[in-house]
Amino acid sequence: MKAKSRLWCLRINSAPGEQNGTTMIWPFQKKKTSLRETQAFPPLSGLSSLDRQVVRVFFTKEDLLDNNVIFTEATIIETVSPEDSADPVFRDDFFYMCGKLQESPHPSMLKLLDFGSENGRLYRAWERRPLQLLSLEAATRGLGDEALIRSISEMFDGFLHLRDLGLSLSPALIHYLSIDTKGCFLVRLPFTFKSEFPITEHRHYQFQAFAHCPDDILATYRNGPLVSADIVFQFQLGILLWAAFSHQMPFRYPPGYILSRGLDFERQPFDFGPTLTPVLLRLTEPDSRKRYPTLEAAFEALRPGL
Repeated sequence: MKAKSRLWCLRINSAPGEQNGTTMIWPFQKKKTSLRETQAFPPLSGLSSLDRQVVRVFFTKEDLLDNNVIFTEATIIETVSPEDSADPVFRDDFFYMCGKLQESPHPSMLKLLDFGSENGRLYRAWERRPLQLLSLEAATRGLGDEALIRSISEMFDGFLHLRDLGLSLSPALIHYLSIDTKGCFLVRLPFTFKSEFPITEHRHYQFQAFAHCPDDILATYRNGPLVSADIVFQFQLGILLWAAFSHQMPFRYPPGYILSRGLDFERQPFDFGPTLTPVLLRLTEPDSRKRYPTLEAAFEALRPGL
């Protein structure tokens, strides 16, 4: 039985061959339906089973089933909960962030096509690009080495660009990096500059285990000192780059395993060249005091090696 739905129209610039500058892209369901029941632009239509698994790395099952995130042929549409949409402070923050993102686009982010409010729900529509998790074996599958290096350098600028706009660079950001033939890009962002990054239950388990920063482990389980998000972010970025260029992890065992058993951090040596090797060693230093004092310093040290 087909589900009855009403189509919402988001007005965006017409692509060649489209008419009236309007694309019908949002099927709003009055009742809860499954993905299979959604008739107009099914969220995962045309995706292989592997592609669907990748999509679920970035978005939760509930997001997809409840139509909180909808995939169309050309867009990814995110909707805000009715509760947050009704909060006047949240609405103001949401529109402020969307305005900033549209005014200051960056190649390392999805292009924000439209945003607004319909029937009590805030929404934003992003340009759709192929999704592929940027970690481990996926890190170099989409681009050649030279193109990947250029893209990663742009990604550093993108991180600083987001921070200049007002976004805190949470370590969770690492889990939302994707790659396609155009380069590396960030798939998801918080709804406001004050919000946390969304959390998904499906992450690359091996990368997540090795990217679990020793500082966080010590602070959580052993009352160790708290370190800034920028310092934690450096460690996770170092793990990501090490895996991308070497196809292996910098340590023999994950930090959690090492600390729980009182072992030493045993390195898996790899030669990245005389310029890049010492930088990646410093980024992945288990002792946070030996990493770079700021992200800017870390990025400046990385650029010559890339």
